[in-house]
Amino acid sequence: MEVPGGSRFMGPAIIIEFFGSMGLMLCVNIKQAWYAPALFYFMFYLMLGRISGGHINPSVSLGVYTQQRKYIANLCYLVLLVIAQVLGACFALAFGFLLRVSLPVPNTDPQTYYFIPDVKGMVPPILESADGNPAYGQVMLAEIIGGMIFTMTVLYAKRFQYHYRYDRVVSAIPIPIALIGIYQTFGEISGSDLNPATALASILWQNLTYQYDKNGKWS
Repeated sequence: MEVPGGSRFMGPAIIIEFFGSMGLMLCVNIKQAWYAPALFYFMFYLMLGRISGGHINPSVSLGVYTQQRKYIANLCYLVLLVIAQVLGACFALAFGFLLRVSLPVPNTDPQTYYFIPDVKGMVPPILESADGNPAYGQVMLAEIIGGMIFTMTVLYAKRFQYHYRYDRVVSAIPIPIALIGIYQTFGEISGSDLNPATALASILWQNLTYQYDKNGKWS
């Protein structure tokens, strides 16, 4: 939407967002440390942002859509981008499920195993540490604040790049820094997913595959 002449590249942009969201979801599940998705987002934004805008997050797509103020002209584009992002994350989970391997956890008796790639748990850490006491308000507040900070960071990076002609790499550096900072600040509260596409895909997948786990845990 914000890329000059972007309407001519709607098809390639949607395909790129699909595979970008797929890559991000795999990155989250293979290496469950927030620096890995932050680095992936940074590289994706630098390499393919000129075509699709480098969103791979419905929050960013919605922010760009609102900023552009072309509500009718860009509505179909927005919907297709969000659908591609969600489907990409879902395909990543299915792909990872087919290829995953089980590895033993060291020094456990009886021997237990974990999967690579696994599915990132969607239970916010604060709910686990609060012994089931309601803490949904804290989770929502943390995700709202974190999502707002991240989206604003990406929008300002785009503004510095397109309007003020800053170097692309320089303007993108705050994005992974913001992601890591948000995770360090809010990770123990909400998990800092910050991405409605990957969160929705994880919830759908966990509900679809729950019955197949003999240990009663998410598959």
